[in-house]
Amino acid sequence: VIRISAALRGAIYGGVGIEAFRLARGLRASGGSDARVRAWTARIMSLPFGEWLVAIAGLIVAGYGIGQIVGAVKNKPEESMDLSRLPPRRRELLTRICRFGVAARAAIIVTIGAFLVRAALQHDPREAHGLRESVLELAGMIEGRWLLGAIAVGLFAYGVDQAVHAAYKRIRSPV
Repeated sequence: VIRISAALRGAIYGGVGIEAFRLARGLRASGGSDARVRAWTARIMSLPFGEWLVAIAGLIVAGYGIGQIVGAVKNKPEESMDLSRLPPRRRELLTRICRFGVAARAAIIVTIGAFLVRAALQHDPREAHGLRESVLELAGMIEGRWLLGAIAVGLFAYGVDQAVHAAYKRIRSPV
């Protein structure tokens, strides 16, 4: 089950990476997931202390993303992974690809968290963004298409990371 879930995450993020490539080619308008994010944000913000809840959630999300970036930069090997069956050059290449993928995904997570905080601070749930619009906003902040292409490669690399987890993760028996 653990391997299957990692393989599914890999396929999903690989698909998200491919979608980011499509966006890089044509920068299409955002889809329906952002409307759901805004609707949930509006519901939470309508609660007592709702804006605080959204801001705290945004800070937690952004903090998690920053932690993931730091982990990717530090290159601390995962103890649960056993890449010893791979030749050293391939192991090193896969490790670099995986680190890049984790960092790219983390950058998007930080962006999503920042938009939640911004929505709370501006008292406007329309400032909250889902994955697709966060990627577009991130790309729009710094000369668009080349960054969007880099994000696409990074998300595809995260898909590779999850495939590596599916194949090489040490799984202890629950018994």
